[in-house]
Amino acid sequence: MSILSNCEIKCSCGETFEAEVWKAVNIFDDPDLKEVILSGRFNTVECPHCKKVFYHEHFFMYQDLKNELIAYVYPKKDQEFATSLRKKMLSDFNSLSKEIEDFAEIDFEPILSEKDKVQPKLSEINKEELI
Repeated sequence: MSILSNCEIKCSCGETFEAEVWKAVNIFDDPDLKEVILSGRFNTVECPHCKKVFYHEHFFMYQDLKNELIAYVYPKKDQEFATSLRKKMLSDFNSLSKEIEDFAEIDFEPILSEKDKVQPKLSEINKEELI
């Protein structure tokens, strides 16, 4: 299931506003979101005050079970916490695997990455699907 929700965002001009951003993306449910991510339009917002359009960087989960990819994508500012984020991700994933029937059938590990590092992986999958 893909999840779109309101988030409080602060623009570099100082304005704080609410906008809808994706917190989870499931390509089976919403295949067009893959292209939105690859195009760079994913989670872009416009400041109502200065009209600046920018990417709102925050944690989101990407699921493409057909291609055996589950990615927990974190903001660049959290790079220093990557090790602890990975431990939490694996712990949460293992808990879900035991509790949710669909997760129990997954026989691959999720990945933890920054958005800029996930985009090449998605492009690679895109090329393979076109062959």
